[in-house]
Amino acid sequence: MGIGGLVGAGRSETLGAVFGQLTKGVKKEVKINGKEVMINNPKDAIKAGIGFVTEERKLTGFIETMSIRENLSLICLSDLPRKHFIDKKVEAEKTNAIFERMLVKAPSMETMVVNLSGGNQQKVVLGKWLMKNPNILFIDEPTKGIDVGAKAEFYKIMDELVEMGVSIVMVSSDMPELISISDRVIVLNEGKITGEFCSDEITQTNVMKAAITD
Repeated sequence: MGIGGLVGAGRSETLGAVFGQLTKGVKKEVKINGKEVMINNPKDAIKAGIGFVTEERKLTGFIETMSIRENLSLICLSDLPRKHFIDKKVEAEKTNAIFERMLVKAPSMETMVVNLSGGNQQKVVLGKWLMKNPNILFIDEPTKGIDVGAKAEFYKIMDELVEMGVSIVMVSSDMPELISISDRVIVLNEGKITGEFCSDEITQTNVMKAAITD
């Protein structure tokens, strides 16, 4: 599902509110498979099977002083076998599987994420969430700041996830991206839903009309 609208319409804020990042003044009802789920913070959202690839990867997507391996395992550290210390062998095996699956272009997993291209950084951010096997994945501006080749690779990964049963909710300011990828589009204007389109109804004209509707 794609979420469209003009800048300031409340698209990113909607994802942040559902995920538990934004709480001040937020009233919400979240249901997954028809069952209400209480999400008061990101930890609750992760437990509910939700992942969130945020818009600004350099600020909230990865830790630049860490390697690819360390960033990939950030979300699932509590899932790794350990006593007093993390089992590095298991961590390496699990992160390497994601590293190869995402086709990250880097000399090794010990490469610092900050030294990667934008497209490969985005693959690492997505891969970090795939370590948790989410049922629902929020992606805010999936291809922001990456080149055409990397975009194509990222779209392919998204398609594969959907085929595996992962539900993706995507915010995008790129109109061709929003139209071509989405099976359903919800349009927001000043925090309110002003349009909902499926299949052949998802056109630039319909989305733009809904985006500027008062």
